[in-house]
Amino acid sequence: MVTILYEAPGITLSMRGIANEPGRLGAVVNVVNAASKKVLQAVVVGQGRVSVSPAGPQRQASAALPGTTALR
Repeated sequence: MVTILYEAPGITLSMRGIANEPGRLGAVVNVVNAASKKVLQAVVVGQGRVSVSPAGPQRQASAALPGTTALR
Protein backbone atom coordinates (compact mmCIF):
# COMPACT_ATOMS: atom_id res chain seq x y z
CA MET A 1 0.00 0.00 0.00
CA VAL A 2 1.18 3.52 -0.84
CA THR A 3 -0.16 7.05 -0.60
CA ILE A 4 -0.57 8.62 -4.03
CA LEU A 5 -0.03 12.38 -4.01
CA TYR A 6 -1.32 14.72 -6.71
CA GLU A 7 -0.19 18.33 -6.59
CA ALA A 8 -1.10 21.16 -8.94
CA PRO A 9 -1.16 24.92 -8.36
CA GLY A 10 -3.74 25.57 -5.64
CA ILE A 11 -4.63 21.92 -4.96
CA THR A 12 -3.16 18.89 -3.22
CA LEU A 13 -4.90 15.51 -3.17
CA SER A 14 -3.94 12.20 -1.63
CA MET A 15 -5.40 8.74 -2.14
CA ARG A 16 -4.55 5.15 -1.38
CA GLY A 17 -2.93 2.93 -3.96
CA ILE A 18 -1.15 -0.35 -4.46
CA ALA A 19 2.33 -0.31 -5.95
CA ASN A 20 2.82 -3.04 -8.57
CA GLU A 21 6.58 -2.97 -8.08
CA PRO A 22 9.21 -1.68 -5.67
CA GLY A 23 11.21 1.41 -6.52
CA ARG A 24 13.96 3.62 -5.20
CA LEU A 25 13.57 7.32 -4.53
CA GLY A 26 12.98 9.07 -7.88
CA ALA A 27 12.05 5.88 -9.75
CA VAL A 28 8.91 5.67 -11.88
CA VAL A 29 6.60 2.82 -10.81
CA ASN A 30 3.15 1.58 -11.78
CA VAL A 31 0.53 2.07 -9.07
CA VAL A 32 -3.13 1.01 -8.98
CA ASN A 33 -5.54 3.64 -7.64
CA ALA A 34 -7.48 1.68 -5.00
CA ALA A 35 -10.74 3.58 -5.69
CA SER A 36 -10.84 3.61 -9.51
CA LYS A 37 -8.66 0.54 -10.17
CA LYS A 38 -6.80 2.54 -12.84
CA VAL A 39 -3.06 2.03 -13.29
CA LEU A 40 -1.00 5.21 -12.94
CA GLN A 41 2.67 5.95 -13.47
CA ALA A 42 4.06 7.64 -10.38
CA VAL A 43 7.41 8.80 -9.03
CA VAL A 44 8.62 7.47 -5.68
CA VAL A 45 8.99 10.48 -3.36
CA GLY A 46 9.42 8.71 -0.02
CA GLN A 47 8.79 5.48 1.83
CA GLY A 48 5.22 4.47 1.00
CA ARG A 49 4.61 7.70 -0.97
CA VAL A 50 4.42 8.32 -4.71
CA SER A 51 3.56 11.40 -6.73
CA VAL A 52 1.57 11.74 -9.94
CA SER A 53 1.57 14.83 -12.14
CA PRO A 54 -1.22 16.44 -14.11
CA ALA A 55 -1.24 15.37 -17.76
CA GLY A 56 0.48 17.82 -20.05
CA PRO A 57 -1.37 19.61 -22.84
CA GLN A 58 -2.50 17.29 -25.62
CA ARG A 59 -1.15 18.05 -29.07
CA GLN A 60 -3.13 17.30 -32.19
CA ALA A 61 -1.29 15.50 -34.94
CA SER A 62 -0.88 17.50 -38.11
CA ALA A 63 -2.76 16.28 -41.16
CA ALA A 64 0.34 16.78 -43.31
CA LEU A 65 3.54 14.85 -42.92
CA PRO A 66 6.78 16.81 -42.67
CA GLY A 67 7.94 17.83 -46.13
CA THR A 68 4.49 17.46 -47.73
CA THR A 69 1.68 19.89 -48.41
CA ALA A 70 -1.82 19.40 -47.07
CA LEU A 71 -4.64 19.63 -49.56
CA ARG A 72 -7.02 22.53 -49.00
